[in-house]
Amino acid sequence: MPIIKDRVKQTTTSTGTGTVALTGMVQGFQTFAQAFPSGTQVYYCIADGTDWEVGIGTFTVGSPGSLSRDTVLDSSNAKSVVNWAVGTKDVFVTLPAAAVVGGLFASVAAKAADYTVSASDARTLIECTTSLTLSLTAATSLGGGFTFGVRNGGVGSVTIDPSGSETVNGALTITLAPGDWAILTCSGTAWSALKQYALSASSEMWSSSDKETNLTLANGNLTASVSGSTMQSGRAGVALSGKRYFEVRLDAAAPSGLSAIIGIATATVVFSNNWGLAAASGSAGFASDTGQKLTNSTGVAFGSTWTMGDVIGVATDDSSGADVKIWFSKNGIWQGGGNPAAGANPAFSLSVGTYYPAVTCKSGGQVSARFTGTLWSYSAPSGFSAIP
Repeated sequence: MPIIKDRVKQTTTSTGTGTVALTGMVQGFQTFAQAFPSGTQVYYCIADGTDWEVGIGTFTVGSPGSLSRDTVLDSSNAKSVVNWAVGTKDVFVTLPAAAVVGGLFASVAAKAADYTVSASDARTLIECTTSLTLSLTAATSLGGGFTFGVRNGGVGSVTIDPSGSETVNGALTITLAPGDWAILTCSGTAWSALKQYALSASSEMWSSSDKETNLTLANGNLTASVSGSTMQSGRAGVALSGKRYFEVRLDAAAPSGLSAIIGIATATVVFSNNWGLAAASGSAGFASDTGQKLTNSTGVAFGSTWTMGDVIGVATDDSSGADVKIWFSKNGIWQGGGNPAAGANPAFSLSVGTYYPAVTCKSGGQVSARFTGTLWSYSAPSGFSAIP
């Protein structure tokens, strides 16, 4: 983020639209070299008796020192760079009006294509009107304290991608689903984001009719439980399509053995007492007690076991039209080396069909579904969103 200091002023006789050489000293003021180390971004003003230019520049130590004119914020040339004529100009540090406008953001900028956030976007709210990637200029260049906001006002996902190996909230990228927004602040080496999910709720819930008799529903049909020792299963009411993500938390565990299976199933799958939702080929599940992945009445070693308080994430993708891929996570960690964002290592690639979220509970097991993004404990993979 550009820096200001008091009483920094020199003169220049440079001409044109490029970097200016800081050749003259002004009595009673610091030189740029006395105030800043080489490579510092500063707010500057260049002025003579007629023209003026305010912007963000980079000071470089030398004989003489120099100031690049990186971003022009305002000028006598309709906010464009001034082509300086022969003569002496004052060059001094100033605080631009745009930097002290009341409110969190000084301006709003709409973006409809991939964009790189730069120094001129400080205190700007970026409104994304379509699916795109916001690449971030290196944190070391923007400096500590640089802050901007972003809102996904479109219908696709917005990916925020820091430079190189830099991170945001410890991750290489974060994704904003439609309606989500975030405020990002730079530390000088990395990024922190305050993220808010869209307030709109998913219409998805466990179906009160497409379930076995002893599967008990509560909490607006988001919580499912079974008191007896026989597996009981059910499906949700809204089918999955595209790239979707949801979570299910295990609220209560069985005294021993299986508590729950979380997964998906087509409407034609007949639940069983031995395999629950995973009784046929049009199904896939993740079992709590063994960590196995299940389908077609078969279990295979897969991931970690899970118990009360753990959150299982489910990502599905039928966008290829050739199959339906499914991945499972435990507490934000994708199991079996899965990577939904990259489309890699799904737990299963199932035959094309219409699938629904599905659940099996047993022996006191209780789960609560989180179909709405505001309830999630973890972010959806890049490109994935909640069930409408």
